[in-house]
Amino acid sequence: MSNSADKTKSFCETPDEAVKRLVEIFGMDILADHRRFCSAFSDIAPRLSKENKSFYVAVSENVGKLYITLSEKVKSGETTPPDVNKRALAIVSEYLNPEKSRMVINAFSYAMGWEKLPDVQDSASDQGSVNSTGENVLSHEHNILELAENGDVNAQYNLGERYYFGNGVKHSYTKASHWYRKAAIAGDSNAQKRLADCYRAGQGIPKDYGLAVYWYGKAAEQGDYEAQKALVRCYKSGGPNLHKDIDTAQQLALRYGIKLSGDNLNDMIKYSAENGSIPSQLRYADMLFFGKGVSQDKTEAVLWYERAAVQNNAEAQYSLANCYASGEGTQQNLGKALYWYEKATANGNAEAANTLGCYYYYGKGTAKIPEKAVELFLMSAQAGNSDAQYNYGECCYNGISMLKNPAEAVAWYKKSASQGNPYAQYSLGWCHYFGEGVMQDYNTAKRLFELSAMQRNPHAQLALGYCYLNGQGTDRNFAKASQWFSKSASRGLAEGARMLVKCHATGGYFLPKDTQKAQRIADKYGVEYSEL
Repeated sequence: MSNSADKTKSFCETPDEAVKRLVEIFGMDILADHRRFCSAFSDIAPRLSKENKSFYVAVSENVGKLYITLSEKVKSGETTPPDVNKRALAIVSEYLNPEKSRMVINAFSYAMGWEKLPDVQDSASDQGSVNSTGENVLSHEHNILELAENGDVNAQYNLGERYYFGNGVKHSYTKASHWYRKAAIAGDSNAQKRLADCYRAGQGIPKDYGLAVYWYGKAAEQGDYEAQKALVRCYKSGGPNLHKDIDTAQQLALRYGIKLSGDNLNDMIKYSAENGSIPSQLRYADMLFFGKGVSQDKTEAVLWYERAAVQNNAEAQYSLANCYASGEGTQQNLGKALYWYEKATANGNAEAANTLGCYYYYGKGTAKIPEKAVELFLMSAQAGNSDAQYNYGECCYNGISMLKNPAEAVAWYKKSASQGNPYAQYSLGWCHYFGEGVMQDYNTAKRLFELSAMQRNPHAQLALGYCYLNGQGTDRNFAKASQWFSKSASRGLAEGARMLVKCHATGGYFLPKDTQKAQRIADKYGVEYSEL
């Protein structure tokens, strides 16, 4: 069972870094899910909200799905990265200006490990090109106006963008604000922020700061950093239908962590925490725990986590439970850890539910109650936690408090593996390898073992070694097999060490026999050479 409690965050400063990090963390499938992509993008690159809007447009128009679909063809040589980039550029250029279009495509290409678009003086010259299949890359499958008129929120926002920038249509702030309004009313934070911009600048609609702060506020509550800053600025300056209100500006700046001119952000967060702001208490606790912007003090951090936790903040309750579980900043106390995990779970924290499930599964700090563990794993899994999805899949596969159900296990392994969980990737590969719960497929098994092995899972490294040894899902190659057996052996797997010795002792495809090397490896890992 897996229990992930790493709260360390590292913010990305460029779109290239952000997209690559998302693919590394969640797997390539996130490129096809625009809402999850943009939510995660906001988390790891909070200062790139303007760029995030461009990616929202691109991903919602299936550009990410295009990269996923064609990446295998690139690997097989059926097409090339430049052809894929040109095709994607043609799609996204219908909605974004040339600069934003190239930014998006370069970020996707970088995340795939490909070359970026070449520097050109006139990028428009590329837009009428034909790709290697003879398809005109300017063709687009969607009628955006029809979709927008039928209530498609993404299309409404995208159409507003086209009118706002004059991309593919005659520039019109009036029509832009019309479509922004429709998407904003439906709850789209990007459209809410854009509509507020229009009210603030008087673009297509009368200038009205009162309505601007209304829509900025809607977007700000959904985490839009640019909207949060604009909201503070509006109250700080005042304008048509809005009186200047420095106190409100200050309160909002403290709430959202916005730096006002002449103010120190860290001091503002501490001040806000001391004055009872629960989000600021949690943020200040994190700063103290990880030493971000202040001197690290885990003992003080625990006190601030507790202040927020007793006010029923689920994330603070989870962090406090982790401190008691690990003994960081306080004396280790599994009873208190269990108490706060229970509280955080009751308040909907999926990570806490998964951790609590592990406690009941292993009997850590409490009696072993497998049925309770399974219930908690399912609760957390349904909330999207990848560790819990893997754990519940393991319960289905092994028949823990239920009938053994490999097919159900496969379904949950897939959900977790799509988020990049190495254990789920390995288990899903295992099911494909042996045909349990799914049709046997060595090619898919090998690919999944490889994804997991690249994340240093020794069991996946061992399995990948066997694939190369036996020619399952790939050509036989003893040299590559020995490389993966070596990696698994170095991470403590005795079977990996034995197979590594055996490969060198016997030799095989692309690996010469070398008994002396085999003996040295056997001595290194304590393998009984004479018994092989």
